[in-house]
Amino acid sequence: MRSDCPDGSCRDEVLAVEAEERDRRNAELEEARAAQRAAVAEQHPWAYDETAAYYGRPR
Repeated sequence: MRSDCPDGSCRDEVLAVEAEERDRRNAELEEARAAQRAAVAEQHPWAYDETAAYYGRPR
């Protein structure tokens, strides 16, 4: 706990900030994954069918 909150009253604020940071990181990771999937699909359209959600299925 932070020294200015000896009774733990800042806990909710800390948790909210941590949740915002986690959500931001997750969104960034999802964007990176989507870009990677798009690049793979562009290079190898047979490799990944996003509608089927598994590898190897021809379109």
